[in-house]
Amino acid sequence: MNVRRWPFPTLTPAQATQAANLAACARMGITPDQQPLPTRGAMLRFDVSGRGGVLRLAVAADQWCPAMLPAMGGLAWSELVDRNALACWLPERPLLDIAAEPFHGAQVTLQDVVPINALAMGQGVQPCLATAQGPAWIEHAGCAIAAPLAVPLRALRVCTDLGIARLSLPLHRLRGLAPGAVLLLDQLLPVARTGGRRLYSFDFTLETISVNTPFDFLDDDDGSAEIAPSAPAPTAATAPGIDIKRLPVNVDVVLCQLQHAVGELDGLQPGTVFHLPADAWKQLQLRVNGQLIARGELVQVGDQLGVQLAQAPVLP
Repeated sequence: MNVRRWPFPTLTPAQATQAANLAACARMGITPDQQPLPTRGAMLRFDVSGRGGVLRLAVAADQWCPAMLPAMGGLAWSELVDRNALACWLPERPLLDIAAEPFHGAQVTLQDVVPINALAMGQGVQPCLATAQGPAWIEHAGCAIAAPLAVPLRALRVCTDLGIARLSLPLHRLRGLAPGAVLLLDQLLPVARTGGRRLYSFDFTLETISVNTPFDFLDDDDGSAEIAPSAPAPTAATAPGIDIKRLPVNVDVVLCQLQHAVGELDGLQPGTVFHLPADAWKQLQLRVNGQLIARGELVQVGDQLGVQLAQAPVLP
């Protein structure tokens, strides 16, 4: 198979990782040396946590062990592959003395002992930090968590959509809805979102919402598993070809929008209560792909909630 050649520079995965590590080091205020990796032998992996951030460093066993375990001289440290055996001999003093100031007094733990070819980095010259135990090659670097938010940033307002359900309606049914029609909400899924990303799940009353679970932006989904179909999908026997009228359209039901200050979200905890705008339940929004198509109000139908439309949907 021919691989298309683009005009921009080409990086290997190892080069991309190295570039990310160097960028993180620059943010920490440290400038790594460049030295060739050993060509053979065991490497000790250390996890380092300091004021500057976190590091995964690799040190040659035949350099670290003689310096830190002088009483064990004469052993073939380059052949060491057993972390548990080494853990029995670890000294009480710090395992690495790193010269870079942001990592003076850092917490260092032995993570693993591996052969040189098991490291997550390329071969040859690689970035490293000077330590009293010899060069420590950088396998991973991550900046420290940012300082507390400045006051102007804490006051920044973020628009949040309070979604309470997501429906999947055939196109023909959506186009046929008229003012007064009621859509049953078979499954309530109250989730606050901003920029399409989940902020928190919540419970709601007519006047307030109460936060259940704050979400991490880095551990999110697109909500596709939350879609509740409002009509059975056609089978192959009833739909041998594409019937555009049956095209399923995902409709988000939004209770209202809230303006959160960033400072409010910074300390968000389960049980946090926010007040809703007056009569928010009378101004529900139906959206398709983020665009408003209709408004309605919450109604109760038996044991279920539904939305009674105030207008016919206007599809984008």
